[in-house]
Amino acid sequence: MLNLIKKEIALCLHPTAFIFLSFAALVFVPNYPYEVIFFFSCLSVFFCCMMTRENGDISFSCALPVKKEHIPLAKILVTI
Repeated sequence: MLNLIKKEIALCLHPTAFIFLSFAALVFVPNYPYEVIFFFSCLSVFFCCMMTRENGDISFSCALPVKKEHIPLAKILVTI
C-alpha cells in the first residue's frame, strides 16, 4: 500500500499541488477571501486527476501485482 502511495506521489501528483497547498497559509492574512483558498484546493485535485488521465496511470496501476482494491484507496489517500 505504501508503494502505491509513493507511486501516486511520484507519477500523478502535479507540481502545482504543492504550491496550492502553501496557499492554505493565506488563512492568516486578514480579510483574505476563503473562497480563493477553497478554489485552489479544488483546482489541485483537478490537476491530479488530469495527470492520472493523461499519463494512463489506471492501466499502469492495474498491471501491477497489487490488490486491485488498494489502487483507488491509494489515490484517495494522496488526494486527502
